[in-house]
Amino acid sequence: MSPREETTRALYDRSALGWQRDQPVMLSDFTARPVVMKELGDMTGRRVVDLGCGEGYVSRILCEAGAASVDGFDISSEMIRQAKESTPAHAADRLSYAVRDLGAVGTMEPHIYDDAIAVFLLNYLSCAATSSVFQLVRHCVRPGGQFIFTVPHPALAWLKPHSKPFYFDGEGKTYRGAIDHTLEGLIWRIDGESTPVRAVHKTFTDYNRLLREAGFDAMPVVRELYAEPSHIALDPDFFGPLEGIPLHVMFQVPVP
Repeated sequence: MSPREETTRALYDRSALGWQRDQPVMLSDFTARPVVMKELGDMTGRRVVDLGCGEGYVSRILCEAGAASVDGFDISSEMIRQAKESTPAHAADRLSYAVRDLGAVGTMEPHIYDDAIAVFLLNYLSCAATSSVFQLVRHCVRPGGQFIFTVPHPALAWLKPHSKPFYFDGEGKTYRGAIDHTLEGLIWRIDGESTPVRAVHKTFTDYNRLLREAGFDAMPVVRELYAEPSHIALDPDFFGPLEGIPLHVMFQVPVP
């Protein structure tokens, strides 16, 4: 089966072991996830939904930061199995995981969460499925809560060669011509191992339009994320090739 023929569910069931960790290992554990945690702020007593939680790495961090509850959902049953097995005993009553196709139409109880995060979920979804997620967040997060999501930088496939430690293959398509097309790529761990990733290409215009259509009426805070000087100092060989290249984008969206 070619990478393009493999479903995202199968991709992550197959590669789940490559994501298992209890400390920063993946490139984006250094360049993206700490920024999400910083922007979330004080998590004490907050109820959070982690959309596309994977094997629970960020969910566990949220719990350690004082969240009252974290509900994680992911399409991969193998990822969810690992998340459950990795739940610390002292947090078992605050962490919950379930398999769910977040790109499909579904419902939750209204306004049951204070915050929602989607850390590298939406890059696996079409524009239509992304719209469904935005509508779900709008429904299940209380007014005044916050929604933070990260995606690979939309231009990365056209900015960086196909080499470690992170790339997507634009497959000869133009930036605009690739909208809603799945781009395959790889992301590396700091220990030298790589794991497959993909991005259903969407532009900044697409994300802004889909947010507005879902009822998010305030302008999001949009931040491009890079390998910072501290990362390069930590491991010049690993992070150095990324200097000055925008890797990811973080959207911070107030929930109306």
